[in-house]
Amino acid sequence: MSAEVLALDTERRGQAVLSLIALQENPWLVWAERVGSIVSGRVTKLVPFGAFIGLDDGIAGLIHNSELLAAVPGGEVRVGDVMTVRISEVDPPMRRIRLSPGR
Repeated sequence: MSAEVLALDTERRGQAVLSLIALQENPWLVWAERVGSIVSGRVTKLVPFGAFIGLDDGIAGLIHNSELLAAVPGGEVRVGDVMTVRISEVDPPMRRIRLSPGR
Protein backbone atom coordinates (compact mmCIF):
# COMPACT_ATOMS: atom_id res chain seq x y z
CA MET A 1 0.00 0.00 0.00
CA SER A 2 1.23 3.49 -0.83
CA ALA A 3 0.45 6.77 0.93
CA GLU A 4 1.46 10.39 0.55
CA VAL A 5 3.23 11.98 3.51
CA LEU A 6 1.44 15.21 4.37
CA ALA A 7 3.41 16.18 7.46
CA LEU A 8 6.05 14.92 9.88
CA ASP A 9 6.07 15.70 13.59
CA THR A 10 9.49 14.46 14.65
CA GLU A 11 9.96 16.83 17.60
CA ARG A 12 6.83 16.32 19.73
CA ARG A 13 5.22 12.98 18.96
CA GLY A 14 7.34 11.37 16.29
CA GLN A 15 4.31 10.86 14.06
CA ALA A 16 3.63 11.18 10.38
CA VAL A 17 0.39 12.39 8.80
CA LEU A 18 -0.42 10.20 5.79
CA SER A 19 -3.04 10.38 3.06
CA LEU A 20 -4.26 7.45 0.99
CA ILE A 21 -6.74 9.63 -0.89
CA ALA A 22 -4.08 12.05 -2.16
CA LEU A 23 -2.70 9.34 -4.45
CA GLN A 24 -6.07 8.56 -6.00
CA GLU A 25 -7.46 10.29 -9.06
CA ASN A 26 -9.99 13.00 -8.21
CA PRO A 27 -13.39 11.34 -8.86
CA TRP A 28 -14.98 14.70 -9.69
CA LEU A 29 -12.56 15.18 -12.59
CA VAL A 30 -13.34 11.66 -13.81
CA TRP A 31 -17.06 12.46 -13.78
CA ALA A 32 -16.40 15.78 -15.55
CA GLU A 33 -15.06 13.77 -18.49
CA ARG A 34 -18.41 11.96 -18.69
CA VAL A 35 -20.58 15.03 -19.40
CA GLY A 36 -23.17 14.00 -21.98
CA SER A 37 -23.07 10.33 -20.95
CA ILE A 38 -26.19 8.43 -20.00
CA VAL A 39 -25.93 6.54 -16.70
CA SER A 40 -28.22 4.75 -14.25
CA GLY A 41 -28.42 5.24 -10.53
CA ARG A 42 -30.73 4.96 -7.54
CA VAL A 43 -32.58 7.85 -5.97
CA THR A 44 -30.77 8.38 -2.67
CA LYS A 45 -32.48 11.48 -1.33
CA LEU A 46 -35.50 13.64 -2.10
CA VAL A 47 -35.35 17.37 -1.47
CA PRO A 48 -37.94 20.10 -2.13
CA PHE A 49 -36.19 21.13 -5.37
CA GLY A 50 -35.41 17.69 -6.83
CA ALA A 51 -33.83 14.29 -6.27
CA PHE A 52 -30.28 13.12 -5.72
CA ILE A 53 -29.23 10.11 -7.79
CA GLY A 54 -26.35 7.97 -6.50
CA LEU A 55 -23.84 7.48 -9.31
CA ASP A 56 -20.86 5.98 -7.45
CA ASP A 57 -19.61 5.56 -3.88
CA GLY A 58 -19.97 9.00 -2.32
CA ILE A 59 -20.92 10.64 -5.64
CA ALA A 60 -24.48 11.80 -6.32
CA GLY A 61 -25.98 14.14 -8.87
CA LEU A 62 -29.08 16.31 -8.69
CA ILE A 63 -31.97 16.19 -11.10
CA HIS A 64 -34.10 19.30 -10.60
CA ASN A 65 -37.90 19.06 -10.24
CA SER A 66 -38.38 20.74 -13.62
CA GLU A 67 -36.29 17.95 -15.19
CA LEU A 68 -38.06 15.24 -13.20
CA LEU A 69 -41.35 16.15 -14.85
CA ALA A 70 -39.79 15.37 -18.22
CA ALA A 71 -38.12 12.17 -16.96
CA VAL A 72 -40.95 10.58 -14.98
CA PRO A 73 -44.69 10.83 -15.67
CA GLY A 74 -46.08 13.02 -12.89
CA GLY A 75 -42.55 13.74 -11.67
CA GLU A 76 -42.97 11.38 -8.70
CA VAL A 77 -40.01 9.29 -7.60
CA ARG A 78 -39.19 7.48 -4.38
CA VAL A 79 -35.93 6.76 -2.61
CA GLY A 80 -34.60 3.53 -4.10
CA ASP A 81 -36.08 4.04 -7.58
CA VAL A 82 -33.61 3.40 -10.40
CA MET A 83 -33.38 6.21 -12.95
CA THR A 84 -31.55 6.61 -16.24
CA VAL A 85 -30.15 10.12 -16.50
CA ARG A 86 -27.77 12.21 -18.60
CA ILE A 87 -24.83 13.99 -16.99
CA SER A 88 -25.48 17.61 -17.99
CA GLU A 89 -22.82 19.47 -16.06
CA VAL A 90 -20.07 18.75 -13.52
CA ASP A 91 -18.53 21.41 -11.28
CA PRO A 92 -15.51 19.71 -9.63
CA PRO A 93 -14.55 22.60 -7.30
CA MET A 94 -18.10 22.77 -5.94
CA ARG A 95 -18.52 18.95 -6.07
CA ARG A 96 -21.80 19.19 -7.96
CA ILE A 97 -23.26 17.16 -10.79
CA ARG A 98 -26.36 18.36 -12.63
CA LEU A 99 -28.47 15.66 -14.24
CA SER A 100 -31.22 15.69 -16.86
CA PRO A 101 -33.52 13.00 -18.26
CA GLY A 102 -31.57 10.23 -19.97
CA ARG A 103 -33.17 10.14 -23.38
